[in-house]
Amino acid sequence: MPDHWALLTYEPTRTATGYRIVITTDVASHLWMRWTTVLPQEHLIAVRRRGVVFRSDKYFCFDVFTDNEQEEAGDTLEHTFIKEPWPICETRYFYFIGNIAGVESPSTTAIFTLHRIAIEETFVFYPDAHPEVTSVDGWAEQDELYLVGGTWGQVRDGGGTYADDDGIALHVGITPASPSNMWWHIRRSILLFDTSPLPDDSVINSAILQLYIITKVNTMGLPSPAFGVYSSNPSSNVGLEAGDYNSLGTTRYSNIVPYGDLTSHETHDWILNAAGIAAISKVGITKFGVREATYDAANFEPDWVAGGLPCYISIASADHLTAPSPVLIVKVKPS
Repeated sequence: MPDHWALLTYEPTRTATGYRIVITTDVASHLWMRWTTVLPQEHLIAVRRRGVVFRSDKYFCFDVFTDNEQEEAGDTLEHTFIKEPWPICETRYFYFIGNIAGVESPSTTAIFTLHRIAIEETFVFYPDAHPEVTSVDGWAEQDELYLVGGTWGQVRDGGGTYADDDGIALHVGITPASPSNMWWHIRRSILLFDTSPLPDDSVINSAILQLYIITKVNTMGLPSPAFGVYSSNPSSNVGLEAGDYNSLGTTRYSNIVPYGDLTSHETHDWILNAAGIAAISKVGITKFGVREATYDAANFEPDWVAGGLPCYISIASADHLTAPSPVLIVKVKPS
């Protein structure tokens, strides 16, 4: 009966909380995994070669270690070790020892090093189409009579006059009224996502809001319009009303995408910043809004242009039958 065994294969597989390590040997044996989180100490040992002593060979020792027995009973050719839990970012050093038919074998393996890295996972969320179950998308506006209009403050800061949550498009933009220096309406979009499936103990690495632009118009020639993501807080998670118009905040949650960078019939990305990522809920509904950034969100009144010529974008909603729905893409890693 042989008294030595040799390692043939080594295969670690990540699990939800640790690793499953499987090795195979050339001889049936029963093994233990000796491991430590402390970097093994390296020592030089004296070796005599042709009468001359050299201190060139190395000896490694584990000052503090744990021995774990293989999962299989008896002597086997395949040896499984379940190492759970194994904390994120912890490095372990280990080698294998064992016996054959109950007799201690002098065989050992090399020292292995395994570091449990944080693996990124991607979650994708959509608003519900009508009839909504957990989340809604739509738009709201403050609208004044075209032939009368309202001041910039009246339109921008108004309480809302109309909302739509089951149309195929979401609208964002500004339109002047007929009288000089008066404004007809401002429109803002609201997008909610049920992000409760996110793991409670996860860390959000990044998030992107993807929106499909159906059309864009700037017949009023508004200089440098742009669009960004902001907070929203509609009165219901599954429907919109006119008063939700002024529930949008002014703290920007994303990069600003200039009007000139948008293309009709294409999907565009709004990358969430730290404030936007912090607004993502792991236990319920995440509430975002889109508004014009240069003038509306910044409260900077543009020069008036006659004729009711608008500047706006239209975004495909969850109720659009052919265009992509709004989507929130969230990448997380274990905490």
